[in-house]
Amino acid sequence: MRHLFLVVLLVQVILLIAEVKKCKEEKLQRLTTRYKKCLKKGFKSSLGCTHNEERSLENKPKALARCTRIEKKAKRCGYKCAPDISECLEESDPHGYNYRGTISETMSGQVCAPWSSNPEYTPANYPDSGLEENNCRNVVGDDFDDPLPWCSYLDTDGGWLYEECEIPKCEEFAGIYTRELSGQRSRY
Repeated sequence: MRHLFLVVLLVQVILLIAEVKKCKEEKLQRLTTRYKKCLKKGFKSSLGCTHNEERSLENKPKALARCTRIEKKAKRCGYKCAPDISECLEESDPHGYNYRGTISETMSGQVCAPWSSNPEYTPANYPDSGLEENNCRNVVGDDFDDPLPWCSYLDTDGGWLYEECEIPKCEEFAGIYTRELSGQRSRY
């Protein structure tokens, strides 16, 4: 009985070592790419990964099963999601005048309206502010000294409301590691 326990334990250790070795040998870049494709298709991540598009794989069982297998493999290999560092405020630009990311939601969760629909803040009126689509911006040259990028949206009465957007600071992301394998660390 004791020998059986030791054999089972030894087999589990060998399988664990083989899994770590397999993760090292496997092209993690390919695995990451496949996982990101799943996220773009609407796969709901249990690793905290997100994608901007609102879609779902719930009605596609084969794709959902494949993406679930890919996620499990990525998790076993130590993959972790990291924030997109292009979506942050540089230390040299704390007010976000040069921010050109794609965050398009206010601090209270309101979806920003397209800049082209706002009669005052149009791309033509503020050409150096990067007023693209409905992304948060801190408009250069307006009469206000806003501390953060912001956007506008229509209230229920049809009037324009303006609110700041929550954009993280880039230094908060410094040193974030996306995976740890056998003591090796890789930066995202």
